[in-house]
Amino acid sequence: MKAQHLLEGCGAAILTLLAYLWPQISPSHAALYFSVLPVNTVSRGILIDLVVVALAWGALTSFLTSKEKDNRNPAWAILLAIAVVVTVASIAKVAELRQRVPKPGFLAAGVLLLALAAWRWAPAIYRRSIGVLRIALVLVGFCIFWILPKLLFVAIHRAAPDAVSFRHLSADPDASGERIVWILLDELSYAQVFEIPHTNLNLPALHALAAESFSFSNLSAPGYYTAKVVPSLILGRQISDLESTLDGQAIIRTEKDSHWHVLDPQQTLFAEAHRDGWTTGVAGWSNPYCRLLGSVLDSCFWYPDQFTPAYMYSHMSPQKSALENALAPLNSSFRRLLHEKSMDPSPIDFHLRDAEGVLPAAEKLVADKDIRFAFVHMPVPHPPGVYDRATEHIRVGGSYLDNLALADRDLQALLDSLHSAELDQHTIVVVCSDHSWRIPLWRGAAWWTKEDEQAAKTGFDPRPVLLVHFPDQQQGMVVSQAMNSLVMHDAIADILRGRISSAVQFSDWLAEF
Repeated sequence: MKAQHLLEGCGAAILTLLAYLWPQISPSHAALYFSVLPVNTVSRGILIDLVVVALAWGALTSFLTSKEKDNRNPAWAILLAIAVVVTVASIAKVAELRQRVPKPGFLAAGVLLLALAAWRWAPAIYRRSIGVLRIALVLVGFCIFWILPKLLFVAIHRAAPDAVSFRHLSADPDASGERIVWILLDELSYAQVFEIPHTNLNLPALHALAAESFSFSNLSAPGYYTAKVVPSLILGRQISDLESTLDGQAIIRTEKDSHWHVLDPQQTLFAEAHRDGWTTGVAGWSNPYCRLLGSVLDSCFWYPDQFTPAYMYSHMSPQKSALENALAPLNSSFRRLLHEKSMDPSPIDFHLRDAEGVLPAAEKLVADKDIRFAFVHMPVPHPPGVYDRATEHIRVGGSYLDNLALADRDLQALLDSLHSAELDQHTIVVVCSDHSWRIPLWRGAAWWTKEDEQAAKTGFDPRPVLLVHFPDQQQGMVVSQAMNSLVMHDAIADILRGRISSAVQFSDWLAEF
């Protein structure tokens, strides 16, 4: 096999596996950051696939070239169709294009028919097209000289195993002390909840709480993505860039500091709470809370995002061997060919697991008398829809409005747990969202519904939600002053320091803000 043929094979392998490769080798290392570590068997499975596809494509190229050297063989049309289909699919995934892309079968058939028509009636164009394809594959193939070593290093680097839950009190809790329960409902929109009326949508928990809380009606979020926004809120600084080390630790840059730093848990609200004698706990989704904040938490439950890893490498799993992971994409393709789609979980199936996975631990945390500062991150109303508000049952499918109803139900469950534990009389409740409903991101996705489109007609409203309720508070107050959501960091910090303990003091604090 000539070097050119091997490079063509490497180029084809990179394009075929780009959606699997990029989350592993990119600076963000998203496949590591959002997964329960270690994930070496996934990396090794991708490495096996990369080598096998490169050698197989290179061997096939060498065979076709040995028969004739001027790219006249009609078999090249098949390789051209394959290359186009896998490139489109891979780029769509890497670019996180959740909008509908051409179905692989239709795209392959279209490219193949055009190529065969050119082979039959325009042979010069056909030969030039195949020549361009092969040159492009060689150029892409040169990337193997940095991709292969990087992937090999990721595959052999073994990070410390993650603990997804623990509880160990660092100090004796003050049972009679003030408490804070901070609840983040992911992707909750202020406009959709409080300003836009929707048919058959009732949100009693949110509206009742707002009627007895400070409600911020003119907030801007410190970002567009949860992975950056939540650390920004707990640090009190807007994170502009976030990447991950091979050990799954966050390295960040902020708006005011262009240098990269490892996210330091000692600079977070949880460390501040510890220094002021508070016990701390988290029950959260997606962000690797127990890994990032373990040193400043007394209790932690992390429910890894099932949706993101599924989107990145679908049927691969750290629980499988390297060989099983290498065969997983092939097995999935065969199942689809056999019309056994029900065997392949969709992103909606994975998000349904997310929606059900956090609530039990969150209820337990808010009712834990030993934890005085509790943070809960719920995975709803984040799309896709996984609820039917008419029947009040979890399901595969639904709209953003259905997920709003589910978020309201979950909020009520958390408040009920707080009340049942008789802790509500000395608990400050903060309910917020990381960002609003991101209509531009989700419009056109496979799960986008007619009801979504109807609700989205008013356009994207960037305002997130922030409600702050004090135990002695019976009257609501709308705060219309333009603020960034980072205001909640400063407010919680002053509550932890004992500077704010009542609605009156908070009102005075806002007046000076």
